[in-house]
Amino acid sequence: MPSFDLALRRYWDAQHPGEPLEEYIRRTGLMGKVGELLPGQLRAAVGEVAGALQLPGLVGSAAGQVTSALVNALRKRHEKARALAGAARTAALLEADPDLEALSFYPHLLAWDMRQLPAKKAVVPVILLDTFEDTEDRHRDLERLLQRLVWLMPTCFFVIAGRNRLAWGESSLQGQLDYTGPQAWPHLAPPGTAAGPHIGRAAAAPAR
Repeated sequence: MPSFDLALRRYWDAQHPGEPLEEYIRRTGLMGKVGELLPGQLRAAVGEVAGALQLPGLVGSAAGQVTSALVNALRKRHEKARALAGAARTAALLEADPDLEALSFYPHLLAWDMRQLPAKKAVVPVILLDTFEDTEDRHRDLERLLQRLVWLMPTCFFVIAGRNRLAWGESSLQGQLDYTGPQAWPHLAPPGTAAGPHIGRAAAAPAR
């Protein structure tokens, strides 16, 4: 997942200067055995991008240098760069300050990378979000980030379980979340609400 991995590597280097990701994973136990593979994957992504761009002196460079080279190549419509990381927002996200706001849009890059997989490796990830009532009403900022994740990854299957009906299809939430109302979530609209045309979002049902 080169474009997502490169963005994540850039974010880590900016937010945790001097702290190796390997050490953080060992200390926190993040993701268990799977997490132990992540640092190597991020390093491989940087090398893959550097190699694909075939720019002199780029192989072995720091993530920031590779990122800059990739952005320049994307802006110049470099064919190999677009084939490797040609998502519509890749350059803009890599140019943005690597903060939490930018991080919350990186799933767009991950979704694009996944769509580039050959058919024999294509998968539909299933993401389970349980006890969702802990975020609703009490942690609207967290709910905004989770909703953004769902919106930006339409090829994944999200199962959101909670005590309350998921209210994203209600227009009353406009301004509190990014995507609200029956136009955005026609299958989550309250009963009797005119949902209008379906705009391609995945159907979802409330947990009972």
